[in-house]
Amino acid sequence: MKLNLGCAKDIRQGYINVDLHYKHPDVVNEDISKLTFVKNGTVEKILAKDVIEHLPYNAALECLKTWYLYLKPGGKLLIQTTNFNKIKEAFTKNIWDVRALNHMLFSGVNWIDADSQNCDFHKSVYTTEFLVNTLQNIGYTVLATEEDEIDDILVSSPYAHNLNSTVLVQK
Repeated sequence: MKLNLGCAKDIRQGYINVDLHYKHPDVVNEDISKLTFVKNGTVEKILAKDVIEHLPYNAALECLKTWYLYLKPGGKLLIQTTNFNKIKEAFTKNIWDVRALNHMLFSGVNWIDADSQNCDFHKSVYTTEFLVNTLQNIGYTVLATEEDEIDDILVSSPYAHNLNSTVLVQK
């Protein structure tokens, strides 16, 4: 079993695509913190791209622990989330002004349709170092990390994209 959690429009073949709010025939509408159809030790891979920042901090940490239980030995979790250190760098280097900073962190941008819902707002923020330490403390082995860089696209168009961390871990 492979899970794509908080998938929205990113529906992937070969995965069970889960999103509480996005309505589509290929999406299971269920809370990613309470996956009633998943048994511990049954999942090969979990994708959690652009989702944990939409959860309150403590709820996100509990999800990381729960997802560890869902994974088979050797199972992998890929997390992509906002990277506060890179966001701070964009602000400090005047790539982002206060308006852009607030937009990227708190505006509740809805990439699916025009109407923002409560689930579109960020409720927590992370750094790569924090994620690595937290995941290791849970029991995961870190396989790879990657951080978005401030690129020419962002310099010329500050609202072009956010700055993320990606962490791949294994149980």
